[in-house]
Amino acid sequence: MKQKKQYTDPPMLRGWRLSTAERQQYLKKKLLGMIYAGTSNMCDLGCIYCQTRGGKQLHNETNLKERKKILNQAKALGCKFVHLAGAGEPTIDPLFWHQLGYINKLGMTSVVFTHGMHIDEEKAKRLYNLGSSVIVKIHSKNPELQDYFANRKGYTKKRENAINYFIKVGFNKETPTRLGIDVLVTKKNIKEIPEIFIWARENNIFPEIKPILFLERASQQEIKKMLEVKPNEIKELYYKLLEIDQKKYGYSWNPAPPYAGFSCDYYYYHLLISCQGDIKPCIGFEKKLGNIRTHTLRECWEHPFMDKIRNIKQNLKGKCGDCEEDCYGCPCRRIIRQGEDALFQTNDCFTDNM
Repeated sequence: MKQKKQYTDPPMLRGWRLSTAERQQYLKKKLLGMIYAGTSNMCDLGCIYCQTRGGKQLHNETNLKERKKILNQAKALGCKFVHLAGAGEPTIDPLFWHQLGYINKLGMTSVVFTHGMHIDEEKAKRLYNLGSSVIVKIHSKNPELQDYFANRKGYTKKRENAINYFIKVGFNKETPTRLGIDVLVTKKNIKEIPEIFIWARENNIFPEIKPILFLERASQQEIKKMLEVKPNEIKELYYKLLEIDQKKYGYSWNPAPPYAGFSCDYYYYHLLISCQGDIKPCIGFEKKLGNIRTHTLRECWEHPFMDKIRNIKQNLKGKCGDCEEDCYGCPCRRIIRQGEDALFQTNDCFTDNM
């Protein structure tokens, strides 16, 4: 029998995911480890690659009572981590700080995805004191290019101020770090990514490097043509980043999609609840398991489809089913590219799972 390769994993962000040992226990007990809790659709950027409908507040968004209900039910199912990465910008949601405080009260760890434009030192301290980790957009260090991505002149300067506040407060002084960056791989920034990657490693900042999910605004053909990177180019980039990690930092990992440095395993222990209360396996799934107004999280978590997802290794066919590595890629990306019928069939890692 072929022996599985041994790796020296790079450091993760606090609250990013369960450890391998925790995941095994959660799977054994059928516990829910993490939720993606939607905040308002409100956003004041117009990012050209946006994969959501971010912009204006939607009708019938969840109120604070409903958000607390979601958190209470998640906690009862074993939830440890709550990712706040709404369709819009979480920090301008009127309920954001109440939601965040309740997560902290329940003893769960929050991870806040933010464009950083409204972060000052006081808010950075408040996030720190509430036990949050934060992830900020850095698709380029070049102000002209980053402002282009965000579709807002002057954005980069405000983002840099936010990162400096997070560093000043001490988010990256802890182990594991509580400061991360979101980096999308595009035709326009791919040559810059190794430099950003090294900067992150040198500053104890978690780099979340991944290709774009071509949904919503990003699904427009002109946007795809302008930004989409071919799978073989992403593969080449990931091997270049692996070489940097091995030579400079002593980390070794399996270069596989969708992320550089680690694989996605959320499908084992994760649910998404949108800002309107819809419950899904993850962001790329159109399939709704229910809605918090008509179903409990437990009902959705125990749905037969989720049981099939949690046991994905046993249901896989093709290359991934025969592979000894503990990585499947990203079910969301598989569905978006090839449809739900292709969920359990794969022939090539980088082509099928991007």
